[in-house]
Amino acid sequence: MSFLYFNLLNIIDMKLIWMVIGMVMMSTCEQKQSTLGSQIKSVTYSAMTRGSSFTCTIDEHKIQLTSDGTEIYEKSKEITKKQWLSILNELEGVALDNLDKLDAPSDESATDRARIASLIVHSTTETYESIPFDEGNPPIVLSPLINNMLALAQTVD
Repeated sequence: MSFLYFNLLNIIDMKLIWMVIGMVMMSTCEQKQSTLGSQIKSVTYSAMTRGSSFTCTIDEHKIQLTSDGTEIYEKSKEITKKQWLSILNELEGVALDNLDKLDAPSDESATDRARIASLIVHSTTETYESIPFDEGNPPIVLSPLINNMLALAQTVD
């Protein structure tokens, strides 16, 4: 009987330990996102050539799109906290201090075969700008973020 009682106490102790570990990890992740979220003010993706340009700016509250050339428009839409957190989550994998040192995978824009694109991150203290890259072919580390931004841009009417 005491053996069963001892095993039951061990199981309860282990469950309690895992619950505490889980709560600590969740609060650490939330703290990290809230720290990044309080520092990042907006993220801007732009692509341009001589005849047209497209800009997508996302901040904590809205997504704003502007385009000129064959399509001319200015549109914006409120975003949810979840959407903003997804942008911040993608930014976590990007070393902002090295944004201007990333290698562009191609150079089609040099001969007008692609628009010149760039990413700008505005924080409370600094502005970080990527090197120019071909639209549709960003540095690998920026691909998830830019894809997320463009997916959100498609939801704006």
